[in-house]
Amino acid sequence: YNLAGDYPTNMSVRYATSPPIDLTGSSNLVFEYYKWLGAEKPPEVFAGIEYSTDGGATWSTLWTNDTHTWESSWSRHRHSLPDSVNGTTNFQFRFYLGPSDTPYPYFGWNIDDISIEIDNPAIPKPPRFTSEPPTEVTENTAYSYAITNKDADTAATDLSLSAEALPSWLTFSDNGDGTATLSG
Repeated sequence: YNLAGDYPTNMSVRYATSPPIDLTGSSNLVFEYYKWLGAEKPPEVFAGIEYSTDGGATWSTLWTNDTHTWESSWSRHRHSLPDSVNGTTNFQFRFYLGPSDTPYPYFGWNIDDISIEIDNPAIPKPPRFTSEPPTEVTENTAYSYAITNKDADTAATDLSLSAEALPSWLTFSDNGDGTATLSG
């Protein structure tokens, strides 16, 4: 709430609200953020997260503090969003603090790295390596690493693998089937 110190006593509710977000075609949504929160428990002060699927006309609770919270470091939090959020075109979220009626104010919300994890079939997923490279090598001994990967959106024969800026003693060979060999 206040980068220069604690929130005031007898504070009215304050909101930090996102702009509208288009989630067309998305499903299986997960709301993720890091928080460092200091707040009394209700009814002394209320802290929470709400979401809207209609551009802020109505709000639903995603999370609320139900105990005294005094965190001393950042913590990661993930909340699955309900199916009613899937595919909405006017999604918003907001963090709130207050009202407060405590004579003992705390530092309130600190929020970072907010993201919405989506599953959208229209957005291709990047390929990922499924092989593990050797972690130990012996000097003056041939090195070889068989690279395999998985791509949910592309047939293995359509993948083109390459490497850039290799040392002169190392070679990279695309096998044309979604695998490659790194050797030297």
